[in-house]
Amino acid sequence: MKLDIAYTSSAGGRKSNQDSVGFTKKSGGYCLAVADGVGGYSYGEYASKLTVQHLKELFVQQPVISQNNLRQHIERTADFMGEVVQKNPEFRSMRTTLAAVYLNQERIVTGYVGDSRIYIFRNSQVYFCSQDHSLVMEMVQRGELPLEQLRGHPKRNVITSSVGGGQPNHIDIETHEIPLESIDGLLLCSDGFWELLSEREMINLLTKTSSAGQWLQEMEQRVGNRQTGRSDNYTCLAARSFENNGTRGSGLPCI
Repeated sequence: MKLDIAYTSSAGGRKSNQDSVGFTKKSGGYCLAVADGVGGYSYGEYASKLTVQHLKELFVQQPVISQNNLRQHIERTADFMGEVVQKNPEFRSMRTTLAAVYLNQERIVTGYVGDSRIYIFRNSQVYFCSQDHSLVMEMVQRGELPLEQLRGHPKRNVITSSVGGGQPNHIDIETHEIPLESIDGLLLCSDGFWELLSEREMINLLTKTSSAGQWLQEMEQRVGNRQTGRSDNYTCLAARSFENNGTRGSGLPCI
């Protein structure tokens, strides 16, 4: 299986970039990951880099494409982060989000903690979108806030789960398995990216481009144009070139 991958990561309007991105391939399968060191916590940059690197190492050791394997790898990564904190108390506040995908020619497995997102596009629709572990997403799920008002909400950056901080047993991990049928494109991105770009724009640019690099370039241009001097770091990994079997997804609403 060959996958067309492109990625970008930028400090945006901040002095440092606390996001990390990485991917690796083993035994015909891929591991893709994006992490965002939680803003306001010390050593966020270290937390995101360490998390992505450790997950990649676990995948190389055990490249099984399954929900159980990905969940175990995220849990073991969280445990590893906890051990780092125990040995280095100065790192006790470091935390990060994590969006991870394991995939091969048969299936895609997604796993995530926090508000870095995973998008899967099929037939010009959002076939899958991870649900943020955040205060405002909980408000949306309780019917207290329309989905359309999630972006830009004053409390949108308050996340309810993260990797790190010495509390590996308190994280929420959600995993999903999706057949690899007629997938047009895949995105993993931090909140600094998806907050400035609508799903409809992601889809429109996907249909107008022919490679992951072109798709990402078009999206990043729009994100960059909308940034201000106080804008967050942003990171995105784009992938495409999947087999098309003509299966149509039900689609999810665009924000």
